[in-house]
Amino acid sequence: MQGPTSAGPVEAIGFATVALTLATVSLFALPAFADELADEMSLSSMEVGLLTSSLALFYVAVQVPAGVLGSVIGINRALALGLAVLGVGFAGSAVVGSFPALLVLRALTGLGAGMLLPLASALVAAVVKEGNARGQGILGSGWGLGYLFALLALPLVFDRWRPAFLTLGGLALAGAVYSLVRLPSARRFDAATALRETATGLATLAPWLLGTCLFGLTVANVGVGAWITVFVREEHGVAESGAAALVSLIGFGLLPASVAGALVARRIGARPVVVASCVWMVLAVVLIAAPLGLPALAFGLLLLGFCSGFPFGVILALGGATAPGEGKRSQGAVAGAINGIGFAAGVVTPPFVGFVRDESSFQVAFAVLVVGPLLALVAALAVLRR
Repeated sequence: MQGPTSAGPVEAIGFATVALTLATVSLFALPAFADELADEMSLSSMEVGLLTSSLALFYVAVQVPAGVLGSVIGINRALALGLAVLGVGFAGSAVVGSFPALLVLRALTGLGAGMLLPLASALVAAVVKEGNARGQGILGSGWGLGYLFALLALPLVFDRWRPAFLTLGGLALAGAVYSLVRLPSARRFDAATALRETATGLATLAPWLLGTCLFGLTVANVGVGAWITVFVREEHGVAESGAAALVSLIGFGLLPASVAGALVARRIGARPVVVASCVWMVLAVVLIAAPLGLPALAFGLLLLGFCSGFPFGVILALGGATAPGEGKRSQGAVAGAINGIGFAAGVVTPPFVGFVRDESSFQVAFAVLVVGPLLALVAALAVLRR
């Protein structure tokens, strides 16, 4: 797989993590500049929401096809294609002046970003001879890095959204070139073989249960994350700067969690890591929803982020390990299916929380989110018993 000038395993895993970081940034970059963008382009709240939904729709739709594409044309070429599409989406968004054009380019951004996690996961599985869970755990740290970069670093470095998007586009395009030049080229398969292996990998119940587990954890993470800024302003009277600091605690919890989860799983097994994450996340939601004061809220947000990332790499590794046949070859498609199911929670949960809040209160809306980690616990126990 590796040529004389190809990147080694450490470099390849590092690049995969950068790719996931860019994918995560694409999900949060627009919310970081939403007010400025809406003012500049005279957009309604519904139109801003459509910009997010168009990205999310294509992000989910391309997850499994991206894994198949990586088997057919090679992971390095597929990653280069995803990064190039992401780069064009970001850079194009920075220069257009109409809402319809921006809507199309946001969809293109989602298409490119959606390719990156399954392909990055497949790359890690391909270059790691042993310890796929540890490699997937390192990859998972890109989630926390992207979250913090989008919500904290971007607004600090850039005071306007167009230069920020143009820079992100340039970084993605540079990554596409790097992928072609430096990444090792895996053995390719014809489309029929790739589709057959993908169908075999997804024909078992395990990937769907793992996806349901990730879905349940994401319900709590996104349900709180989407509304926490408004919550702390309205319910706790926190200023905007203080609200941003509290929101960042989710990212700081995410950052070390995926690697930590993989290391712990290596010692005591995957089941305790996933089960503990589900149970602790229930506690995190209770601390956030209950009127216990800002210290309890802050700890709850930090714990929420940690519990979201702690099982992430383990879940991705389990997806490849539980697929029949050569699991590593189907890692991309399986990881895409798991992530696609999990990401669906990010689409449906924010409006649900908003509805419950309008009908009752924030405390009730957040308290209902404990259903998510409880669902994740049931799914985890089912798949890890198999």
